[in-house]
Amino acid sequence: AKSILPDVDTLSESVPLQVTHSGRFPALVPPQDTWDPYGLFTYYQPYMPPGLSSASPLTGRCAVGGRELLDVRTKDKKEVSKYSLVDVTGFNFVPAPMLSCVYQHVGGSSGFSSVDAYESFMPAEFRRHDYVRCPIPEVLFADDGFSGTRVMSLSVTNDGVTYRYSRTRFTYFGNCLPTTFTTYMFGALCALGLLFLSFCVCVCIWRSQVLRNVRDDLVNRSRDFSPLHDEEDEEAGTMAVGAIGKAESNDDGVLLVTVVEAANLEERGAAYAADPFVTLDAGGKKQVKTKVMSKTLSPSWNEQLRIQGKLHEFVDASGPGKGMLKLEVRDRDSFGRSSGIGQVSVPLAGLSQRDGERLSFTREKLMPAGRGTITFYVSWIPAGAASLNKSAAAHSAMLASERLNTRGELEVHLLSAKRLMAADRSGFSDPFVALKLEGQKVWKSRVASRTLDPTWNERAKFSGVLGDLLAKPMLIKVLDKDSYAADDVLGEVAISLEPLAQTDSAAFTNVHLL
Repeated sequence: AKSILPDVDTLSESVPLQVTHSGRFPALVPPQDTWDPYGLFTYYQPYMPPGLSSASPLTGRCAVGGRELLDVRTKDKKEVSKYSLVDVTGFNFVPAPMLSCVYQHVGGSSGFSSVDAYESFMPAEFRRHDYVRCPIPEVLFADDGFSGTRVMSLSVTNDGVTYRYSRTRFTYFGNCLPTTFTTYMFGALCALGLLFLSFCVCVCIWRSQVLRNVRDDLVNRSRDFSPLHDEEDEEAGTMAVGAIGKAESNDDGVLLVTVVEAANLEERGAAYAADPFVTLDAGGKKQVKTKVMSKTLSPSWNEQLRIQGKLHEFVDASGPGKGMLKLEVRDRDSFGRSSGIGQVSVPLAGLSQRDGERLSFTREKLMPAGRGTITFYVSWIPAGAASLNKSAAAHSAMLASERLNTRGELEVHLLSAKRLMAADRSGFSDPFVALKLEGQKVWKSRVASRTLDPTWNERAKFSGVLGDLLAKPMLIKVLDKDSYAADDVLGEVAISLEPLAQTDSAAFTNVHLL
């Protein structure tokens, strides 16, 4: 018998074995495509486990069986797919009795690998030193989580003990059942969600009642106010009434309403590009309105509206305006007509005569419910001010300074990405996003499995002083999640948040990654 002797640098090689009874062998080695896998002699490195180069297919359906095989390590019977095999290419494969394909559970999208560990050694079909075929074991359950799939790492071992940790992943999909752990977690989350919703409803009812009581108390105090009156001293009574009349005659001025912005506008429950503007009613005066913003559901006006009159006409609950300020957001159509989107009414009882003081209304909900929110400020500029324009300018400067020094919460709404780079051999990536703001901890999104066009629709929240949060650009990194190696960077970009110094929201679309 004789065979081809491989080169010294060859790790492994399968060659045909020729046998003769006469001592004479054919001069030519038969073509490789005619070699019988069962008539090959394989040279290999005994101290090196096999390595994988590629595998196909890398997906299969849950609950598909049809035949039984013995696990090489445990000798337990396991159901495998009757018609499908995985073709695996690599090096150092040997036709040994323990040659097997290792399927190992890697935890899926939720990462609960310790809850549902799985390892299976299926006997491999040897073809050559660089090619084996792997049976596909039947799997019934998905990963612990809500992905609906199950992810396995695929490796090959010659002795049933040693093998390389491979980045090759085999994914089960379709008809995968949720695990008991997932079922319990889902039930627990639903219960917690209901409890939290009940708590929020109770807090909203309590808050509404408190605000109603405060408003009623302020209105009653305004109605019931009168100077001390001595019934026995008619002259004192006359002087007191005269003092009231004089105070009412000197409360002329301007009601200054700064309409900042609206957000998440919807008309009749359908979100579409609108042309919104705001109308203002107070004290029974002539209606005023803002400019029209084109094709937007989150308009930013930053516009000041003025209504001249007497302070008591605006704050008195028995006056023509019932002591209320009414703002209505409307949508102008192409024919010059308009339709209502939503409205809000707020009491003016807390308005002060002192120049510069204001009432702040941030993200007030428009009615009917679900129509969006609006942000605006209200202040009173007395007629005695040196200049209404000067007071309004000082008012705007004060608002800008106060805004940057305000402590609050910056919310980033992460939507989606398109046409990301493929980082895995499967032609896909497992992308997630890391956000970094100056002085804040890095925020990370969830991992979107096997996609180049992920949709996250998640919100990141950063707390602090607005000026500090806007001091430096926000760094955005998109990475590919790897289980056994460092995460790959798919792209990054730095975005300046300076527009938020003037407005409550800013949109960044079609941002290109570098």
